[in-house]
Amino acid sequence: MDKKRKKKRISELFGNYQINKREIKLLTYMIENELGQKDVREDISEYEPNNQKYTGSQHEIEDEIDVRQCIAIRKSLQREVALRELLFSKLSKKEQELVVLRYDKNMTSLEITDKLFISESTYFRRFQKINNRLLIYYEQFEDVFNQEYSLSKNNKQ
Repeated sequence: MDKKRKKKRISELFGNYQINKREIKLLTYMIENELGQKDVREDISEYEPNNQKYTGSQHEIEDEIDVRQCIAIRKSLQREVALRELLFSKLSKKEQELVVLRYDKNMTSLEITDKLFISESTYFRRFQKINNRLLIYYEQFEDVFNQEYSLSKNNKQ
């Protein structure tokens, strides 16, 4: 993967973070509701359909597939969130603040520069530095990122 695609991938990880967290909560609720569980723990191995004994109607088999799909999608989203958090943890506090304002609070560059009392050129230089650092970390974990990215793309299709 070339650098431009890697940078786009990093931007997607940060840009989709809040959405992914909400989807994980929704999927957890759906899985919990479907399996009739009161508490779905982070370790979902006990909910894997391979461990479930489904017998009976076609409707139950369809439910098994739906639960399987929900579990697979939730696992993929959890990995995306974990990878974003890993990259985020590698940044300094000032860099984290810029990332939070840009991606989590969806502020424009002008809003960020006004809030932090910095010039636009300073903002863009800092953000370029952040992107370069994230790219270095991304490349260090490239195998994990590529594996998880391909899994999430397959689940969305």
